[in-house]
Amino acid sequence: MAIQPATPYATAPASAQPVVTAAGGDKDNFMQMLLTQLRYQDPMNPMKDSDFMSQISQLQMADKMSQLNKSMLESVRAETLSQAANFIGRRVHATQNGESVEGIVSSVQQRNGAVTLSVGGRTVTLPEIERIDTDNAKDSATPAVPAL
Repeated sequence: MAIQPATPYATAPASAQPVVTAAGGDKDNFMQMLLTQLRYQDPMNPMKDSDFMSQISQLQMADKMSQLNKSMLESVRAETLSQAANFIGRRVHATQNGESVEGIVSSVQQRNGAVTLSVGGRTVTLPEIERIDTDNAKDSATPAVPAL
């Protein structure tokens, strides 16, 4: 024999459950879940203040971590661009789609988070660089510095 709940608050209807996507975890989804939990909690056994404060502090911590992550990404991008700027005026050797590219770096750009270099009229990414000459002369006896 099935026992029916005495109040409508004892269980939440299936249609009222929040939908959390795989990309969830953002603060809007968290707040939606928290509000739904509060709305459908058992009035005879409400959420404890300490549990509520714990969930709010977790939300704040996740938000701060997200801000820190954005800040770190911006810092890494700026550092990468700064390091790539040191290649301007230097002869580099790269392989792009199996083809050898060689020339003096004339400029450095940052597009969509990726740093690219202009080498002999072609655009080369940092990972494609294989060697950086310490001297601009093509037939120099000075040894080359391997790329990072």
